[in-house]
Amino acid sequence: MSKICVIDVIDHAHAEQSSKGKGNGPKTPKVLICHKNGKTLSISINAVAAHLAHGDLLGDCDAERTCHSTSGKRAVEHNHSHEVEIDNQTVIMEVYPNPTSSNATVSVSFEQEGEYTIAVFNMIGEKVQDLYSGNAIEGDIQDYKINASALKSGIYFINAYTSNGVIASQKLIVTK
Repeated sequence: MSKICVIDVIDHAHAEQSSKGKGNGPKTPKVLICHKNGKTLSISINAVAAHLAHGDLLGDCDAERTCHSTSGKRAVEHNHSHEVEIDNQTVIMEVYPNPTSSNATVSVSFEQEGEYTIAVFNMIGEKVQDLYSGNAIEGDIQDYKINASALKSGIYFINAYTSNGVIASQKLIVTK
């Protein structure tokens, strides 16, 4: 079994205020960022890529650090994190060019035969593009095109998954 570290970076306090009609502006979810100065910021999803590019980290700065990789090395440190065990199915993914403003290619190497789905998700977990769904043969290498021009600027995740969960994920930054 492999483990994946999952963190929750949505600013739930802002989301709760927005759902009650409080606060300013549209009801767009906000993301918690640990700014490199050590202060936690609640920012628009659209600003995440810029913050990550200059060294900020996803999540609350004061978070208890708990999630570790199977090798024992620190993988992700956040108090909203948890590990999910999944079957040992493997794919290797590469995304290029990254960042992009028009199109990107996802090159996928399937290390085991099985049923896979590959899709693009935004920062709040909504599927925004399907890339592939079907059976793959062990050793298969396939390229899938992402129409990034149809996406807003921001950070996206290309996830490969089976019925048992996500088995590989790559970050894609879209700039306009």
